[in-house]
Amino acid sequence: MAGRIRNTKALARRIERDYFKGAFAIRRWRIYLTLIVAATGVGWLTWRALGHDQTAFSSGPVTLHHAAFGKHCDACHTVRIPVGSIITNQACQACHDGPLHHEQQTSTPKCVQCHVEHRGVAQLVGAGGKVCVSCHADLKTTSGKVTVASHIESIAKGHPEFTPLRPGRSDPGGIKFNHKIHLRADLKVPGGTVQLECNDCHRPAGIVQPWLFGRQDSGDTTAKTTLPPFRSRLSIRAYMQPVSYYQHCSSCHPLLFDKRIAEPVPHKKPGIAAGVLEPQFRKYIAAHPEELRASPISTRIPRVRFRPAPRNVEEWVRVRVAESERLLWFKTCAECHTLSGVDTLHLPKVQEANIAARWLRQGSFDHSSHTMLDCMECHRQVRTSEKTSDVLLPGIKTCQTCHDPGGKEGSAGGDCFECHPYHDWSKEKPRHGPLKLVER
Repeated sequence: MAGRIRNTKALARRIERDYFKGAFAIRRWRIYLTLIVAATGVGWLTWRALGHDQTAFSSGPVTLHHAAFGKHCDACHTVRIPVGSIITNQACQACHDGPLHHEQQTSTPKCVQCHVEHRGVAQLVGAGGKVCVSCHADLKTTSGKVTVASHIESIAKGHPEFTPLRPGRSDPGGIKFNHKIHLRADLKVPGGTVQLECNDCHRPAGIVQPWLFGRQDSGDTTAKTTLPPFRSRLSIRAYMQPVSYYQHCSSCHPLLFDKRIAEPVPHKKPGIAAGVLEPQFRKYIAAHPEELRASPISTRIPRVRFRPAPRNVEEWVRVRVAESERLLWFKTCAECHTLSGVDTLHLPKVQEANIAARWLRQGSFDHSSHTMLDCMECHRQVRTSEKTSDVLLPGIKTCQTCHDPGGKEGSAGGDCFECHPYHDWSKEKPRHGPLKLVER
C-alpha cells in the first residue's frame, strides 16, 4: 500500500477555502439569542416605565435616610434630560439646609458631588477628598486674602502642624499642674501609695464609674460635660470630660484650714470660702471653751510665728479666722492657683483656671475611635511634663502614622471629611420638607 502524500500542497487541496462564508447552526443561534435577550430587556424596561416603576433604572437601593420616598424618584430627580434626569441643589435644599463652607469661597460644589445616593450610607454621608483638594491644593478667596494653609493635598502632603503645637503656643491653663509628679510609681494618697493611670482623671462623657480619688457628685453646679459640636459626626464620647476638683482632686487635696475642724472649706470663690471660717470657729469654741485657756504655741501659718493667748471668744475667733485665711491664701490654695492681692485688706483674686476642653477648633477628633491605643502612644510627653504651659497633644506626624489617604493595606484612611466638616452648621436655617405621607 502506497503511503499518503502529506505535503503542504496536498493538504491545501483538501481544505475548503470558503468555509467561513457558510451558515453554521452555532453562529445562527447565537445571533438569535442575542436579539431575543435584547428585545426582552427593552420590553421589560418599557413595561416598568409605563407602569411608573423607576426602580429598574436605579443603580442601587436608596439609603434608610431616604427610604420614605424610595419609590418616588421625582422627589430628587426633578429635572428631565433627553436621556434620564439630574438632581439639582434645589431638590436637596428642599429638605436640607447645607450652609456654605466659608463666605470667602470662590466656588461651591454641587450637593451630589459629595453626597452620592444609591451607593450606601458611607457614600451618602462621607465625601471623598478630591472635592476638597480641588480648592485647597491652591486655595483662593474672593477677597484675595488667605488666612490658612493654601497648599494642602492630603493629610500626608501639605497639611500644617496643629495650631496649638506651633511655635510660640502654650497651654493657656491657669492651674499649676505637674504630670510627671502625679505619674510617679510611689505617689502618696490617703491610705498609702498608688500608680495613677490616665483614666483616673481623664474619661469621656457617659462613663459613670466612681472616681477613685474624688466623689461622683461634682459639688459644683458650674461644671459642664464636654460634648461634640452640633451636627457633628462624632460620638458623645469624642472628648474628655473637663477636670473637676471634686471628682479628681478632693481626696488627696482637701481644703483644710485648721487641725481642730475636720470639714474643709468649699472649693469656690475666696469670698465664699472665707465666709465659712467664722461660723465654724464659733461653733467649735462654743463646744470647747477650754481652748481659751490653752497656752499659745508657734503656728505653721506662713508669715506668722507666734501670737499671744486671746483674752475672750471674739478675739479667739478673730485670730483663728485671720490665721486660717493666711494658710489658705499662701499655702493651700496657692498650691494649685495663682493668687494676687493676698497682702491687701481685700480678698485675693484667683487667676482663671481656663482648662481647655477642646483643643482643635478647626478640626474634630474622636477618642472613642482610638480606644485600641494606649494613651501614651499619642501623648508621649506626659510622663516628663513638669509645666502647666506644656501642650501635650500629639502632632500631625503622629496622626500620619496610621492615616494615609492612599488607602494602603493597614491604613486607617485619611479623607478630609473625617476631621473637617464642610458645612458651617452655625448658619443653618430651618427647613420644612415638601413631601406628603403616602398610605400603604
